[in-house]
Amino acid sequence: MAPSDVVCGLNLRAGSPDSLAVIASQIGDSVIYEIDAHCRQEPLVRARCGEYLLHHPDLLGEYIRALKREEVSVSVKMRAGVSADDLLLVKKIWGAGADIIHVDLMDFGYQKVRQIRNNSPLFVIANNSVNTFEKMKDMLSHGADMVSLARQSDERTLAGLDAAISRFTDEHGWYNAPKQLCRGGDIRSLAFCCMPVKNCPLIPMLEKIGLSREDYLSFKQNAVAGTPLDFGSQTCFGSLAWCCKDSSPCMFREMTLRQAGLSNREYMRQKKQLADKIMQHLFYEDAATHPC
Repeated sequence: MAPSDVVCGLNLRAGSPDSLAVIASQIGDSVIYEIDAHCRQEPLVRARCGEYLLHHPDLLGEYIRALKREEVSVSVKMRAGVSADDLLLVKKIWGAGADIIHVDLMDFGYQKVRQIRNNSPLFVIANNSVNTFEKMKDMLSHGADMVSLARQSDERTLAGLDAAISRFTDEHGWYNAPKQLCRGGDIRSLAFCCMPVKNCPLIPMLEKIGLSREDYLSFKQNAVAGTPLDFGSQTCFGSLAWCCKDSSPCMFREMTLRQAGLSNREYMRQKKQLADKIMQHLFYEDAATHPC
């Protein structure tokens, strides 16, 4: 694989943390190591891997930590709806040091993706029946960073999805931009929310994450200071920091962007940077605010 530009991932089944560490020490850090907490075949469960790990998250944590001691990238492949509490499991996977969570959604759909995104900063790969661009966008706009296809990973489907997401990104600048919060978006959509001056979904979201209205205002104002979003006296709240997605019609936002010489694509890229700052603040900088 070395001459290619493909990032190689190894899906691993193991009966002990030490065996994973041995593999990582021999292969090195050029690949992604994916712990299989997904397979449900009885021989694998008896061997303390696959779904066994979803019922024994402390052991799964040992597997993750064993790999991270080798300073490699770690993914966990899991099946939604098997653990007693998926969100607690996701938090434990993050807490143990994993980098990626690869989730077979079963019949849960994008709602489960949104829950995972709202409870961890991990790189999320959404899996199961993602074979059209609409399904792909549903996953990406609710918190997924990537999708995997499994059974329909044929060349035609893959090429079609790649072409569609490339066109979307060229137009909008942010390939997995979330839906707005008032339309069911995940926690990243705080980047598009206005000031908390009316009764809307922003208010209960701030309460869930333990962020006061004053702190929310102060954080966004500081986060955009010195950026192109710190501009827009003609917008509803005096700054592009409080403006919605480029897909939502707004003559004040569009007028402001034209005056600033800012394309919609660049505007959305700036919003992504704001969303990244929000995620960094909520999950790493402010121990008192922990998402929902």
